[in-house]
Parts: sequence; structure tokens; C-alpha cells
Amino acid sequence: MIGIDRKTYYNWIKTDILFKSQIDDILEDKIDFVESKLIEKIKENDLRAIIFYLKTKAKHRGYSEKYEIENNDTKKFDNQIQIYLPQKED
Repeated sequence: MIGIDRKTYYNWIKTDILFKSQIDDILEDKIDFVESKLIEKIKENDLRAIIFYLKTKAKHRGYSEKYEIENNDTKKFDNQIQIYLPQKED
């Protein structure tokens, strides 16, 4: 859109502090815009938006699909379930 090569863009990000700062500001503005749309959906009682918000912003209250299970050896497992099936007798 601005007439530079992708490689040039990423090179400027790495080497030009002011350019990187301005790009970061633009990205933050985009996030603010999208976040405002999410809040609009929440106000409309959109259940998917509500669940998404809770899963991303309220993990500390238990709204998460990731579970940690501690065994006797105090090793942690994330979302690992072992299923043991009876072995077929010959």
C-alpha cells in the first residue's frame, strides 16, 4: 500500500526505532478498534463474544479450556488424558 517491498518494511522495523514505534502505535489503534467491536457484541448479548472475552480476560477466575493436573510426583500435565483399554485375552 505504501509502495515499499516487504523486505524493506521488515528491515526498517529492525533498524529504525522511530518507524517501529509508529508501526506499533498503528497496530495498537487497530487492536483498540477491534476490541471496541467485541465490546459492542458483548453489549448485544452475543454469547460467542462473551465466552471469548471470558476465556481471554478472565482466565484467573477459571474461564479457560486449559487444565493443569498435578500427580503425586508434583509433575504438571496440560490437557493430557490417558485412557487405558482392557487388553484382549487370547
